Amino acid sequence: FRCDDALKTQTAELYEELGLDLPSAFRLFMKRSLQVRGLPFPVCEEVKRPRAVEEMSAAEFSAMLERGYQQSLRGEGVPADEVFAQLEKKYGSNIYNRCGNCK
Repeated sequence: FRCDDALKTQTAELYEELGLDLPSAFRLFMKRSLQVRGLPFPVCEEVKRPRAVEEMSAAEFSAMLERGYQQSLRGEGVPADEVFAQLEKKYGSNIYNRCGNCK
């Protein structure tokens, strides 16, 4: 198949980090496509997910905590179960895994 050289190089480097060469990775893709009778990943609009704590700087995390504290002082809090229900409704039931591809 034909593709952009930069795309091919970047993809080959990624798979090399995973211990695969590009032909082996492509074979895996094709085999998995046959197993699932379609694309082996969801094809949908990407949804921006909330950032994980590990992705924030200490200053960003502190600012987020301060905003939450100030909201609670003003009585603007929402019970945790309602928050998680809203997150699941907006982002799907897989909000708890990092990659978003696991069920």
